[in-house]
Amino acid sequence: MRPTGKCYRWTLIFLLFLFGFVSIIYSESVTDISFIAASAVNLRSEPSTSSPIITVLKRGQPCEIINQQDEWVYIKLPNELTGWVSVQYISFSPLSPSEHLMSPLHEELIRFAHSLLNTKYRYGGNSPSGFDCSGFTRYVYAQFGYELPHKASEQMKYGQPIEKDSLQKGDLVFFKTLGSKIINHVGIYTENGNFIHASSGAGRVTISPLTSGYYLPRYQGARRILSTINE
Repeated sequence: MRPTGKCYRWTLIFLLFLFGFVSIIYSESVTDISFIAASAVNLRSEPSTSSPIITVLKRGQPCEIINQQDEWVYIKLPNELTGWVSVQYISFSPLSPSEHLMSPLHEELIRFAHSLLNTKYRYGGNSPSGFDCSGFTRYVYAQFGYELPHKASEQMKYGQPIEKDSLQKGDLVFFKTLGSKIINHVGIYTENGNFIHASSGAGRVTISPLTSGYYLPRYQGARRILSTINE
């Protein structure tokens, strides 16, 4: 018995419906391919700036978006590593060579340093589990390919001397504290007369004024590191 024209029509409608349904399911299951849109972006274990850092991602790193929670996205890297990053550091199209260089290095460095705010102070520490002052500056600069010694007085021997009225973001600033005869404290200048540092007094990574208060009379000078290598 040959199928009638009516059967053909109903069969075609059914097949079109089935194809459309499968397409919807498939499109919803495909993960968005995205790219990291800044240098030194922290991949975190939870959607919070206070959560542990899994690794640091480079600009242009491809990733898959698995989930989103408020201003955070849960991503998977090609090596199957997963974690959370702020959505502001995600691009939904491949980055061109010019976009890879969009942000000046010193801006990237300060943003990375800010991501470590409130990390606890630990004497001798040089990792996100705890920093002392030179361990903090050493760790931040290491993420950008700059190797510094783990001692404030030794770090002052690196880079170019800078006058106080010529400070720029990313410059290292040095101090003598507690009656010390040598340089024993270091931080990173941010902007507007402030610097970020691992403070034993505060017990954490914090931001302090450079031009007033405790650190004003103890200031000993500054060095510019970023302009001395690969520029």
